Amino acid sequence: MRRSLFVLPSLLLFTACPQPEPTIDDEACEHLVEGPSSPVLAVASGDGPLIGDDHTRYDITLVAAGNGHEGAVRFAAAEAGDYVFFLDADVPLEVRDASGGVIDAEESRTSGLLCPELGARIVVPLGVGTAQLRFGPTAASVVRVVVELDGDHAE
Repeated sequence: MRRSLFVLPSLLLFTACPQPEPTIDDEACEHLVEGPSSPVLAVASGDGPLIGDDHTRYDITLVAAGNGHEGAVRFAAAEAGDYVFFLDADVPLEVRDASGGVIDAEESRTSGLLCPELGARIVVPLGVGTAQLRFGPTAASVVRVVVELDGDHAE
């Protein structure tokens, strides 16, 4: 009898502890590994195809250029905020606004990342609208990208 009285409060203690919500870094790691994924062909010039912050890994095939690869895609920000671009490799990323101006990253890290699948974590402040993402030059022919709005942890 005493043993069962001890077990019951212990079980209640464990079930009453709320689980921490996953961070955007947790989600990026999950989506880089498990997907869902969507193949995208970048363009050498022009705007390129559209990618989103829809909990999808975008497998972006870059264009051969010189001794490496590069290419552009577009990203449409539905709301203003800090967007985090998670890349599977340390690939140069330049973000441009609709008028072609370069948007500086607030943060860019390639070390101390949450999981080994992450090669770069780049935070860029975006207003509502479409931005161009230019990748490269790089030796990689494909870059895998997950985009998350910082502070948006709902799956």
